[in-house]
Amino acid sequence: MLWIYRLFILIVFMAMVSPSYGELIDRILAVVNNDIVTLAQFKKTYSKLAMQIRTSDYTQDEQTQLISNLNQKVLDTLIEETLTEQQAEVVQLEIEDKEVEDTINGIKKKHNYTDDEFAQILEMQGSSIKEFQSHIRKQKLQSRLLGIMVQSKVVITDDDVKAYFDSHPEKYQSKTTYHLRTIIKRAVSEIAQENMKTALKQFEKGIPFADLAKQYAEPAFAETGGLLGSYTLDQLSLQIQEAIKDLQKGECSPILTTTQGLQILYVENITQEGGKTLEEASENIRTLLYQEKMEQRYHAWIADLKEKSYIKLID
Repeated sequence: MLWIYRLFILIVFMAMVSPSYGELIDRILAVVNNDIVTLAQFKKTYSKLAMQIRTSDYTQDEQTQLISNLNQKVLDTLIEETLTEQQAEVVQLEIEDKEVEDTINGIKKKHNYTDDEFAQILEMQGSSIKEFQSHIRKQKLQSRLLGIMVQSKVVITDDDVKAYFDSHPEKYQSKTTYHLRTIIKRAVSEIAQENMKTALKQFEKGIPFADLAKQYAEPAFAETGGLLGSYTLDQLSLQIQEAIKDLQKGECSPILTTTQGLQILYVENITQEGGKTLEEASENIRTLLYQEKMEQRYHAWIADLKEKSYIKLID
């Protein structure tokens, strides 16, 4: 009977250490120096990110693309988080509980959440207060560590700001908008030519262009006094651009032969829209460049950290 008892004990022990005994054994996905990344960590992070993607404003194709790349992204993130936490220990960084609570209270206050409402929202996202506290702590730890390792090395000069401003005129220069009226004759005939010449002569005598358009333009344009609309030069054909670019407010073009037929264009008004001076755009540009350089420095720092660390992926 003793051998039966021993066999029973052995079977129970084997069941407890078997990988199928999920509550006690968690599969290791990666070894990062003296720490590990587990399948349980991976699944929890993956499910949260996948839920965020599926409940976002991405199109179906964009969601599919993002989720197809999610496995590697999650594993990389967990490895980088582990390295960051290890470095925080090296430089003896700590985040006080009060800092974490103050941040969470600030979030609740901003969105007018009660404690119960906030807990319910976290539960809907597959999380909990404890997990969210851990997430905030990690964020603050990473931010503070970056301040020590990376941020102090990022400097944005006035020359950097000016160079960016000068190289991105489409973002900061104002756009010139032309408010146009037109007289169009679809038929290119001698009679049409004479009518257009007569309209030009009357315009030169001071008759309002809108009144002339009502008299000489095609019916569709005559009803509105030749109203064509408001356009920037890049919205117009090259021929029209050339015809109006040097005109002032209140001037009209000569008779043009366009794809529409015979046409005269009148500049009713010219306005400048948008645009910022270097001084006005400076703060925004400095922030943008700072974020770009911070990201570059961070990736370089992480790459160097990975190079110096022992990282082994477990199949």
